[in-house]
Amino acid sequence: MKLLEVLNSSTSVLKGNGIEDARLNVELMLCHIFSCDRVKLYLEFEKPLSAGELDIIRNMLRRRLKGEPLQYILGETEFMDCRILVNPSVLIPRPETECLVEVLIDDIKSKQLTDVKILEVGTGSGCIPIAVSKELSRLNVKHKIVSLEISKSAIETAEQNKKINDIADDQLTIVERDFLKMNKLSNQINYLISNPPYINATDYKLLDKAISGFEPKVALTDESDGLTFYRKFLHILSEATYKFSCIFEIAYDLSEKLEDLMKENSLTDYYFYKDLNGIERVLKIG
Repeated sequence: MKLLEVLNSSTSVLKGNGIEDARLNVELMLCHIFSCDRVKLYLEFEKPLSAGELDIIRNMLRRRLKGEPLQYILGETEFMDCRILVNPSVLIPRPETECLVEVLIDDIKSKQLTDVKILEVGTGSGCIPIAVSKELSRLNVKHKIVSLEISKSAIETAEQNKKINDIADDQLTIVERDFLKMNKLSNQINYLISNPPYINATDYKLLDKAISGFEPKVALTDESDGLTFYRKFLHILSEATYKFSCIFEIAYDLSEKLEDLMKENSLTDYYFYKDLNGIERVLKIG
């Protein structure tokens, strides 16, 4: 079979089974197999596929038909121009998380900081600190990021992503640690950032199976009301006079509950930032 035949027949199979963006899915699978971009793919429509290549695309299609996310099938995705390896041990980076990175970078630039220390809670694939490190390097801002993670397999993935994105050890250190068991933080940092598990237990049960069936539960939900990590963050902040700023990603419906929590902890210097869809997506404190 020639490439065009495989593209058309595979697209029909996915579309017939209700897979959105079926043709794009197949194009990206073929690009992955041939290590090329979509432009080159369209220039080689007459290229015949070997038996081995056909087996690979068939296996990819089978996995996609079972609902597995395309990013896991390809083994990678892109986040803010960074190549990020992904697998079922880490959350797939979302476009809305870019808002967190943008708020952090804009704040660093507005304060004209030239040397920044950042603590991240729950790094997963490492996409956030990697994107931050790359941008700070571009801005010639000296930086040290320490990222905490409880999953050994997630740490392995994050370390791989650190390597393929050329992030130096003195710029990003990934540490195995459970933040919920910590009682205090160093006041030597400038920022505490996190995209914590914020889906509540009820909403988690309603998630699309492509998410709940494949992505790590520990990265999605606290199996409670979605506020577990924020309570911990705010409790620590209220226990002492911390000088650093906090920047967190939040669920679309958490802003009012978080405001109540901040009032309970006597925190008044905060602001909610909206994503491109007009949804309050990031909370900055301090």
